[in-house]
Amino acid sequence: MALVVHSRLLLLNNEVNLKLVKKYSEEFQKEVVFINPDPVIADRVIRSGFKAFPDLNSLENNNPLHAVAVGKEENNDNPVDSNKQLKSVKRIEDVERIEDVDDRGEYGDKKHRVFNLVGVILILLLAWFYFMYPTAVVEVKPVVEQQQHEMELLGSLQLNNIDWSNHILPLHRFEVSITDEDEIYASGEKLIGETRAEGIVKFINENKNEIKIPAGTIVQTVSGIKFKTVKDVNVPGLKVDFLMDVPVGMKAGQAEVGIVALQKGSRGNIGIGRIKKMAKPLNKVYVINPEPTSGGKDRKLPVVTKNDINRLKESLEEKLQSSLLAKIYRKLGGNFRVIENEIDYSKIEFNFSHRVGDIVEVINGSGTLTASGYLLKNSELDRMVTVLFEENLEKDKRLLSNGISVTRVDLEEKGNGLYNIKIGFVAPVVPDIDTGNLIKALKGSKIDQARQVLSNSQIIDDFNIKTRGNILPKLGFAIKVVVKEPDFEVMPVSN
Repeated sequence: MALVVHSRLLLLNNEVNLKLVKKYSEEFQKEVVFINPDPVIADRVIRSGFKAFPDLNSLENNNPLHAVAVGKEENNDNPVDSNKQLKSVKRIEDVERIEDVDDRGEYGDKKHRVFNLVGVILILLLAWFYFMYPTAVVEVKPVVEQQQHEMELLGSLQLNNIDWSNHILPLHRFEVSITDEDEIYASGEKLIGETRAEGIVKFINENKNEIKIPAGTIVQTVSGIKFKTVKDVNVPGLKVDFLMDVPVGMKAGQAEVGIVALQKGSRGNIGIGRIKKMAKPLNKVYVINPEPTSGGKDRKLPVVTKNDINRLKESLEEKLQSSLLAKIYRKLGGNFRVIENEIDYSKIEFNFSHRVGDIVEVINGSGTLTASGYLLKNSELDRMVTVLFEENLEKDKRLLSNGISVTRVDLEEKGNGLYNIKIGFVAPVVPDIDTGNLIKALKGSKIDQARQVLSNSQIIDDFNIKTRGNILPKLGFAIKVVVKEPDFEVMPVSN
């Protein structure tokens, strides 16, 4: 909607009126522009925060007066235009001085109040018509084309910065050590005696005289399981039986005493009659256990085996090789691109907390390997690839703000300190949408027709029309086209 103001010099030359227009435009979220303003008030309008255009063509091209003036001042190529601007400024200053003189008079003061009142009424009418005039906002998202490309550049270990003239990237060497840890439970078992076996033995004395067996006397089985007596014992000598003063038989002297196994454990639990020897034999003195010994108990303890060490090695190797590239990136830190086909790995160095045969439940171990190779700085790589790609991009297309995504980097030595760098990358490209032509195609259309126009466009992927009516405004300035960035994710690239 447009409103023609004939008395613009008197109506709009007052800052109060301009502030009132500004207030209503901000309150109703409307944009107010001035077309072909009088040179006397042009500067005041622009300083009040409004856009001023010399004609409708400048409005369509979004070329306001202040933008033209700035461009001329910067270029300073046309002295005639500069003279015109100086004359215009002088004219404005002269007119303002004349108005100040007129306002000092009583007649001028009354006249000024009348024009102010008329101006307020006209501005209110202008604001009412403008804010009630229907507007529309059309949001569009362009179609995204995922382009796959390959590019060859050069790399040098001697550079610290990009050589743009020869397309050479700085190449860097790296070496990092990666360590992983793991633990396993020992699988071996070892029996340890917990309590000693106990029992009794009987000493048999075939000597005529009594014999004393001291405490601690060692007795044993044929296989070598040893026991000791717990106290002293006197074994009587040989006894002769008489019948009417006639010897009819002899009976050896016997005595029992408690024993305890020298070693703890169930090995000391033996059967009847297995103890048959004394560690230090006595003449005609014999020993035997008339009942089994008992009470010896064992306890199982875990022990490290050779198989346990091998299992821990395999586990550490698997952990180190799993997601190895990600571990290298974490170790390096920063924003780098490692060239995978040039990584060298050392042998893994192992370190274990225990050895084979150690009595322990858990074995801890660590493995360390060293990785070395070449890397590029992502910022330098992306910048050069982006610049070279955009140089060859079609004029009616542009790279999405997400930028390129490098998918592959290979390295080959060229000689003379240079390397060939082969790069594969994905570039999301969108077409440039001419909002001016789109507004011309949409203005005055019914909403359904506008949707059809947008749906049929091969460069628009999605759109949204915001308006209060069923028909778009017939005037182009009442339609605002907003080009929004489309959502985009790099799709996997199939080799």
